[in-house]
Amino acid sequence: MRTRKQHDPERNAVMFLSGQLRTRVRRRLERHLLDCEDCWEEFLLGRRGKLLAERAREIAPSWLRERVRASVATAEFE
Repeated sequence: MRTRKQHDPERNAVMFLSGQLRTRVRRRLERHLLDCEDCWEEFLLGRRGKLLAERAREIAPSWLRERVRASVATAEFE
C-alpha cells in the first residue's frame, strides 16, 4: 500500500508563485491546487501578498516626489 507524501501548503504556494518551477512540476501542482483546499488557501494568500508588495513598490507620481523633496529641503533649514 502506498502512503501519501506529506506536503507543505505554504512551500507549494511559494514555489508556484515564484515562477521557478519546471513546466511538468508546475502542471502537477496546478492539478493539486484544484483538490487541496489548504494549498489553495495558501496560494490565494500568497498571491494577495505578492500584489500588495508590488503595489508598494510603485514609483510615486512626480508631483508627489517634488513635494516630498521640497518638504525635506525646508525641514533641513528649520
